[in-house]
Amino acid sequence: MKKLAIISPTNLPIPAIKGGAVETGIQQIIDENEKKKKVHIDIFSYYDKLAEEKSKKYKETDFYYYKENKIEEIRNFIIRSLNYIFRKLNIKFKINTRRGYAKYIQTILRKEKYEAILIKNAVDLVVPISKATKARICLQLHNDFLNKDIYHNRQIVNACDRIITNSEYIKKCVLTIEEAKQTKIFINKNCLEVERFYNVTKQEKEQLMKKYNINSKNQIILFSGRMVPQKGIKELLYSIEKLPSDMNWKLYVIGSKWFSQNTKDAFQKEIMEISRKLGDKVEFIGFVQYNEIPIWDKVANVIVFPSIWEEPAGRVAIEAQAAGTPLIISDAGGIKEYVTQNSAIIVKRGQDFSENLAKEILKVLRDSKLKENMSKAGIENSRNYTVEHYYEEIIEEIGIGEKDE
Repeated sequence: MKKLAIISPTNLPIPAIKGGAVETGIQQIIDENEKKKKVHIDIFSYYDKLAEEKSKKYKETDFYYYKENKIEEIRNFIIRSLNYIFRKLNIKFKINTRRGYAKYIQTILRKEKYEAILIKNAVDLVVPISKATKARICLQLHNDFLNKDIYHNRQIVNACDRIITNSEYIKKCVLTIEEAKQTKIFINKNCLEVERFYNVTKQEKEQLMKKYNINSKNQIILFSGRMVPQKGIKELLYSIEKLPSDMNWKLYVIGSKWFSQNTKDAFQKEIMEISRKLGDKVEFIGFVQYNEIPIWDKVANVIVFPSIWEEPAGRVAIEAQAAGTPLIISDAGGIKEYVTQNSAIIVKRGQDFSENLAKEILKVLRDSKLKENMSKAGIENSRNYTVEHYYEEIIEEIGIGEKDE
């Protein structure tokens, strides 16, 4: 059986017990491979005790865990602080925080033989990994991490045999690099276990509403995502200030700054301050386990995804459509590539963004026929984003599937 190595990019572990969009995508690949058994997969991930326990259930996947020592932790903290300063000063330079991780991976790669290496989002690992193996190097990008302004962009592109992006928007970012050849770049859109969203039961909805004391008379507006400025939560709060206060509606915000970490920073405290004037019209739930997301999406009457930065894609858009819940998004980045004109309302960013968001939210809340039509269109469109389809495309695009060269 052919062997594939998958390199996880962050200190969030695999299996994805602490969340993370990229990490969840890796888990979807290995879960589907347990059923299809097309390749043997080796996962390289940062260590977590619980993740290591969870990994033991996999028969078609082996796991290599890297554990930072105390010196590396201190060093990387200093480096991350310096990188933050560089970004603020618009200095196009970044110090690698994954030197120890890269050396660990190189050591294993020199011993093992792989047909392909799939590097998930970690552009800084491409060159060092390419020097340790003759396997096909495939970089899968979920963010705008490779463009003409990225340090060493030419070396990174030249070290790749394949580049896979999750949207046309990210593909265009890569193509700003002179050496990037279009034939090397594929688009593989994000996926979802859509059946879980289709099959939410009435009992599950009732249990969730009871757990969070949700009033069934309210129309639920839902925001799901990290509590950071880029996601547009502040703009959403300003928009719902404009909704009629005598209507039965309530905004629920689920998500924290960094996935499962329920800490509050200065921005989150600012958001809490803005929300105070809304009283009981808004409630912050914090981080919820992913198995609750389909139920939340089903309970909601409208889901708002108001990103103000160039969002590469965003899993929230697929989730809302699979749940059959009306979706309102911004025109940011690649989000709009995941919806149809009937499954979502797209609001342009700009000076009147919050006001226009308010108008569209109110339109959905008041129009039951619109809700019904958007629900049907969303469910239909979500069928294009199954895990099986994602897995089959990945295997083919990296060149170790049935259509191997």
